[in-house]
Amino acid sequence: MGGGQGFAAEIVLRNRSHSTCRLSGWPGLTFFGDATIYVCTTADPPGCKGGPVSTSGTRPFKVSRSGAAAPPVVLLAPGHTTSFVLHSNDLCMGVGAPYGVDIRLPGGSRPLPLVPGPNLSPCDDKLDVTAFGSTA
Repeated sequence: MGGGQGFAAEIVLRNRSHSTCRLSGWPGLTFFGDATIYVCTTADPPGCKGGPVSTSGTRPFKVSRSGAAAPPVVLLAPGHTTSFVLHSNDLCMGVGAPYGVDIRLPGGSRPLPLVPGPNLSPCDDKLDVTAFGSTA
């Protein structure tokens, strides 16, 4: 059941090192947890504890690459930023947003955590991601 409205979330990355970084391609993304806050009601069993269901379990969002077949090469000077965009054409009710996202850079040794994650609830768990430096 589609909500009929899509979304786009721009994710901005800043080079915090003291040297220029070279990025090319698409980010690797792992979504985890559930940012939906559940509230206990009188119909819930005794001892119900509201709150997020999980902050660590992975979520099966399917991410497709969108945009140029040959992504741009981004030379990111210290302190400068670049971005990429997550988008979906449709949102669904009842699909909880993820708690966070791990972003993996090509050639990077460890993921960059994004907590809280963008507020997204895609139908069929399908998302598109642009290449670094591309916002369309």
